[in-house]
Amino acid sequence: MANMYKPNALDREFDEFWTKVNCFAVMDFPYDQRCEFVRNANNCVYGTNFVPYMHLLACDFKCRNVFEEYIFVTLFLILCFELLLFLSHVVRLYYTPALKAVSRMLHMNEHLAGVTIMALGNTLPDMIANMCAIYDDAPIFGNCLSSALFVTMFTGGLVCYLSPFRMSPYDTVRDLLFFIFGVLLLEYAIITEESISITECILMMTVYVIYLIVNVIDVYIINRNLKSLRREIDALYELPQSDDVKQKREALESTYKLLSQDDRLFDKSRRRTCHN
Repeated sequence: MANMYKPNALDREFDEFWTKVNCFAVMDFPYDQRCEFVRNANNCVYGTNFVPYMHLLACDFKCRNVFEEYIFVTLFLILCFELLLFLSHVVRLYYTPALKAVSRMLHMNEHLAGVTIMALGNTLPDMIANMCAIYDDAPIFGNCLSSALFVTMFTGGLVCYLSPFRMSPYDTVRDLLFFIFGVLLLEYAIITEESISITECILMMTVYVIYLIVNVIDVYIINRNLKSLRREIDALYELPQSDDVKQKREALESTYKLLSQDDRLFDKSRRRTCHN
């Protein structure tokens, strides 16, 4: 009994090695030992969302040198590019027409549909992926910021270059201010306390809810103003036509045309517009 070995902290660390080790550590192992590592590491087994890339490289394809690894990684990249093409095909033929139909049924303009339905559809996969990796040693906050920056700068710039369109200055500045405020609020909460409490989480979600409410109220006010302007223009047409009446009608029609540009749903050909 006196010579019975008692496990220490180092032994417990070795027992929990396969549950804690990151799957990318397999890159430091020799090629002939990578398959066993991938099969035992929990992060390699349960950490992949759909396609087990590491298992395919180490066990199925049995890569034995860097050249073979580069060849199969290139094939994976081609596969990912094909999936993006399929996704764009589905979005163009099914998602975009459905979005337009739902937007017209809910009397939304293009901007409100973009910040609600389109935003939910675009960010839901990222949100699920981030929630799945919440207990991993992954830079979730950095991933979210980099993704938002990529969508705002690169994707937005590419869309503006390929298909130029008019952007409402007021809506654009308002959205950017809410975005900057949300990022600064999250960064302030992390820097000051190095953690985020439940109250701060509710506060940040409340900011997003307020952003949606502001967008809905803005569309409602625009619709009311358009109806009021339309009634005033119709009333001016019924009056005896004089220079003062004509000037006032033209001024109201100019204002109506300016406001109605933000209250339309554009089709994908950009050749005609559909009023709400």
